[in-house]
Amino acid sequence: MKENKWIKALLWLLLICFYIFINIMFGSIIKSLNIKNHLLLNTVYIISEIIITGILVYLYRNDFKGKFKELNSKEGNKKITSSIKIWLLGLLGMVIFNIFLSTIIKDIAENESLNRDTLKDLSFYAYTTMIILTPICEEIIFRLSPSKMFNNKYIYIIFSGLMFGFAHVFLSSGIQMLYILPYTSLGIAFSSIYANKQNILCSILMHSLHNLICILIIVLI
Repeated sequence: MKENKWIKALLWLLLICFYIFINIMFGSIIKSLNIKNHLLLNTVYIISEIIITGILVYLYRNDFKGKFKELNSKEGNKKITSSIKIWLLGLLGMVIFNIFLSTIIKDIAENESLNRDTLKDLSFYAYTTMIILTPICEEIIFRLSPSKMFNNKYIYIIFSGLMFGFAHVFLSSGIQMLYILPYTSLGIAFSSIYANKQNILCSILMHSLHNLICILIIVLI
């Protein structure tokens, strides 16, 4: 049984390596094309992300079976309502941490700064990926896949939340690494949603909703 858990952990690590590698590969290919047309560049980037998302969904296609139908019911509506409440708790934790860290660091998280630059430079691509494609990929990688490694729900929730937080700051350095706290708060909310609802679509929807709201705040304020 322990060997089976180690195999699942190895498969999760391989999934992360594959996701990083294929993103770097597509990014390098697209840059080498030296596309000048802004709309065409956005379109090519979106197509690459659709391919990556499609591969991940295909790999975990059995975990998606029946989940759409499940949400389209009274019980599904209850799950969505409950998921919103859990997400709001995670969002509250994220806001509190961000307010606290802003008094220390005096700057926004580097990941957020990168997202804002992407919204300016590749807006059509950014909207599509951040609201639709990225939530699907990240929920598969940080919620669905690692859930198979743990029998204990609470250890899984903490692990998933921490890995999600680390993934958003691993390119940062120094005091910027403290931003792992707000991202982990959000990650724990998403992993709690999946652990309790056992429907990956619930956490995907909440992740998409969160990103949509963040984008609207950035664009409108």
